[in-house]
Amino acid sequence: IMPSLVGSEMCIRDRYSPIAGEGLPRRRIGWDSVPAECKMGAEYSNVWSLFEYAAKRYPEHDCMGKRVPLGKGPFQWINYTEAYERAKPAGAGLRALGLKPGDCIGVYAPNSEEWALSGLGAYSQSMTVVPLYDTLGDDAVRYEIEHAELKLVICAEKNLHALAAVKDKVPTLKTIVQVEPLGESDPYADELKAAGITFFDYDSMIAKGKAEPVAPTVPEPDSIAVIMYTSGTVSYTHLTLPTTPYV
Repeated sequence: IMPSLVGSEMCIRDRYSPIAGEGLPRRRIGWDSVPAECKMGAEYSNVWSLFEYAAKRYPEHDCMGKRVPLGKGPFQWINYTEAYERAKPAGAGLRALGLKPGDCIGVYAPNSEEWALSGLGAYSQSMTVVPLYDTLGDDAVRYEIEHAELKLVICAEKNLHALAAVKDKVPTLKTIVQVEPLGESDPYADELKAAGITFFDYDSMIAKGKAEPVAPTVPEPDSIAVIMYTSGTVSYTHLTLPTTPYV
């Protein structure tokens, strides 16, 4: 996304008609236009290729980390090579579960390694990531699934109740990938399965991706990277569609 700095000198005052309730757009000093391609070259003007470039240039650098035990212990890091090698089967796993380039995947979970790798995997197959949240209630989840025509949602176990609440109103939803390992029984999972929705866990999706590897499908520069529904609005129609060069 375009970087911005605070300062009145960067407001584009001479080319902008103020709209009531909105702030002024800002642009970094020295930029006369929005960049059309990555500074390393046009071939890197998409999320996946740029990540692949970083993984090959900085293979041993820390890429992402998590506290173990969760939220309490020291960070355990994986480097760019490890993240790259884990993202590829995530993308292939999504393909094995029936998705194709151009499809959207929902992610309904707290920030985590699985969240990040699922997103990178989706980008490796030219898919659009749709974060879900229930700040506005169950109907917001229904709207997001319906509007983005989601066939698959990667979901934390604690959020299954929200999907179960709208299961009869989201006919496009066919598959749920639970972040945590599947247990013997969960009332919400059982309810969703009874509605005809197929369940996998994240590890099973990765195993499918390793068993059925697929070469990356590099996104086009104008492919939509993320559909982001914002909470700061009273209307469901307020969303952001960043394309891959600007994420």
